[in-house]
Amino acid sequence: FPPGLAGKDIGMPQVWENFSGAESLVVAVIDAGINFLHPEFVNRIWHNQAEKKGLPGIDDDNNGYIDDTVGWDFVENDAYPMDYIGHGSAVSGVIAANMDNNVGIAGILAEGKIMPVRVLSAAGYGQQDIVAKGILYAVNNGADVINLSLGSDSKNEKLLENAVKAAEAKGIPVIFSAGNDGVNWDLAPVYPFLNAGSNVITVASHNDHGNLSEFSNFGKKSVHIAAPGEAILTCGTPDGEILFEEDFETSLDKWSQNKPSDFLLSSSDPLKGKQSLTSVQGNSVSIVTKDYLDLRGRVGTVLKLLLEYQPGSRFDALIIEGNIKGSSQWTEIGVSTSPISSNELLAFALLNFENKEVRLRVRLSSPVTVRNRVFKMDAFRMVAYNPKAPTHEVYIRTSGTSLSAPHVSAYAALFQLACQRKGIAFSRDSLLMGLVTEASLSVKLSSGGRLNIAKGLRFYLEDLPSLSWTDSTHSNWNNKEQVSYSLQVNPNKGSGYQISILDLPPGANFQTSSALLSWVGPQLGQYGIHAKAVGETTLRHNFSFTVEAFNENTVSLLPGLNSKVLQLDRSSAVNGYYFSSGFRDIKGRQLLP
Repeated sequence: FPPGLAGKDIGMPQVWENFSGAESLVVAVIDAGINFLHPEFVNRIWHNQAEKKGLPGIDDDNNGYIDDTVGWDFVENDAYPMDYIGHGSAVSGVIAANMDNNVGIAGILAEGKIMPVRVLSAAGYGQQDIVAKGILYAVNNGADVINLSLGSDSKNEKLLENAVKAAEAKGIPVIFSAGNDGVNWDLAPVYPFLNAGSNVITVASHNDHGNLSEFSNFGKKSVHIAAPGEAILTCGTPDGEILFEEDFETSLDKWSQNKPSDFLLSSSDPLKGKQSLTSVQGNSVSIVTKDYLDLRGRVGTVLKLLLEYQPGSRFDALIIEGNIKGSSQWTEIGVSTSPISSNELLAFALLNFENKEVRLRVRLSSPVTVRNRVFKMDAFRMVAYNPKAPTHEVYIRTSGTSLSAPHVSAYAALFQLACQRKGIAFSRDSLLMGLVTEASLSVKLSSGGRLNIAKGLRFYLEDLPSLSWTDSTHSNWNNKEQVSYSLQVNPNKGSGYQISILDLPPGANFQTSSALLSWVGPQLGQYGIHAKAVGETTLRHNFSFTVEAFNENTVSLLPGLNSKVLQLDRSSAVNGYYFSSGFRDIKGRQLLP
């Protein structure tokens, strides 16, 4: 990926270096769950201490949920909110992926906690009443911020509005993603965001040049702020196992139907490939998988398919059903009496059929003779997950306002903590004062700006100490001579701090007692040093060096953050070195924008 425009980031290095105490912060991710087995979430999951220390099978804290040690799954109604589609994990990675673990990425909080609340099925869908229950769970169990990277064009149910108001009553910010339809919210309402409380913040997406993403929804009255949302590197889940797949390119050998002419393979405007399944104009026709599909030992089962459907009358219906082996009953999976546009990918969670063997049926039904119905189906696939399979580290690069919202959720948590420490009141208006305004956003968003966490927290960061170092020997040194640096905490608050260094380069030595780093004649190349000071707060700083050949015996050592590379004559024999110092990510981590 090409680099973005300089200065359009969110200013995280300064925040990571100075702001400590994020481990106390809890962001509830109301989503599809979280991949608990991902290394980025080790020690990043919130724990309900009452249940953790309590008795199995008992609601120890009387919150209505038994053994909810790490959150709750409102889809399967159990205490293991696992993510089977990657969406909740992607959101959570932006907020709190581990720092200093030598893998992957670093989240904004980096040491904060995620409260996983699963309200979206393995197909990525949820119901407003379930979302409302998820919000209330977060409100009643200690969340500092609530992230909702989801939306709908259905009007709010009262339960959902009341849940958001319950969060407002406790002063908990609720962060919503604006959606990815490229529409103006002021003209085309999206829910559950309208008529929300003063605690609600809606987030659009901007690209790496600070401009609103083409896909992002916006609204001068209804959308507050923009945050990075394009090509974000974050956490994911492993791909599911394909249990059944039909592309309708060859034959219908896997299917049975009453008459061979009820459903046909057609090459006329196929949805995918050369052919799609189509139907004739019968009143009531169906096609069924011949074999039972084995879902035993699988979780998160999803049926995905491409559909085009235009009902022939107001009585016409498309019905997808499942039949469990040993039963004569067919159970509805999905139904539509409304048009479905061409090439629309649909997904249905098969929660009622897990750990069973099941046949699937697609049925077209009408009490009247239908003459102008359009039905096409393609790319029919059933995907499931094996809960016993080891989950390795998975990273994805993805885009959407779903990734923009968690940037602001993490910021809101830090901002709340900073206000608390400074003894000032937290409000949405004060949080939005720290934005960077952009001309291109001024007519699109109520704030007219994009997120910059360093600027927003400047009122707090400017009074914090920082970790720095200075050359403690001399500015000129000879080849293979020892060079030393003295590390210190500034302003003069060094007492009580324990300074350590990670990733010490070969040949370098660090004395913990004196915080003195010495180095003798390094080899050519790039070097990184990650220094950390732990005391009344935790400070970090990354120092990096490029060592290049030089044709004189003495050179100038450039401490600090001067990233300028000297233009020197290298035409003769090389006997010395010079250092050019600048900020870089020493571990090759992808720093979130």
